[in-house]
Amino acid sequence: MVALDGEKQLQEYLSGEDVMALLEVASKSLADKSPEDRSAEVQHNCRYTLPGLEYFGADHAYNSDHPQFALMKKSFQEFVDKYPNPVVLVESSLPRQSPDSESAIARDGERGFVAFLARERGIAVECLEPSRKDEIEYLQKYFSEEQIECYYFLRAIRGYQLPRAEGSSKVEFDVLARSILAHHETMYGKLAGWEHFGFNLEHLRRIYNELTGEPLDFYKGVDVDPRGDASVINQVANKCSLYRDFCHLRTIKEQLEAGNQVFVVNGKEHAVIQKAVLERL
Repeated sequence: MVALDGEKQLQEYLSGEDVMALLEVASKSLADKSPEDRSAEVQHNCRYTLPGLEYFGADHAYNSDHPQFALMKKSFQEFVDKYPNPVVLVESSLPRQSPDSESAIARDGERGFVAFLARERGIAVECLEPSRKDEIEYLQKYFSEEQIECYYFLRAIRGYQLPRAEGSSKVEFDVLARSILAHHETMYGKLAGWEHFGFNLEHLRRIYNELTGEPLDFYKGVDVDPRGDASVINQVANKCSLYRDFCHLRTIKEQLEAGNQVFVVNGKEHAVIQKAVLERL
């Protein structure tokens, strides 16, 4: 993984274009649309083909009956049959091995499914994401540790609120929350600026109330929409999403330059926002 010192180095690494400007324009364009128009725009542009690249923008779905999985399987099979050196790229993290496609979807959604398909055919699966250390150091240029951790905490909580396959267990909120915070402390509690941060639920409740003016309610749902404007949490989400878009593009470019052909499965809005840059690579 290439270490980046900031936006300028990443822009130079990708191309002579102002990559940040392109991504910000695409993000703002979505944010300015009505919910209906935004949904239509994303649906229309989330799947596309470029030389050596198939980009499948997907819903975060955990039920194998979702129609996208049949379409994804068809697109994947056609892609790997066409090219000699295919590689699969997914967001978030590398899915664990699964015994069948249904369990892969129930646990890891669309990325679990495409990883299952790829591994069946001996095709490499790689992750698009930057390291959490790089991501945090980028966000610390703009936000406090309290704002950053509140965003990460809510993003993790949201993962358990997304619709899952029928029969998935519900985890008691306090147990889940403390597990998330303990994991975060292990991941980045020793980084600069975090040495004295309180990774405990009581602290997070106070931070959330200060940032939003509301009590933290797990069952109400959380707003980490990077195109939203309800609180500073949305601003953190936007910066984080754009940085991740940067790094996704870097990984795609590296794979193409290595002579591989790339099948990307990513969230729909990432697909739409990255399209303008990918067309210039």
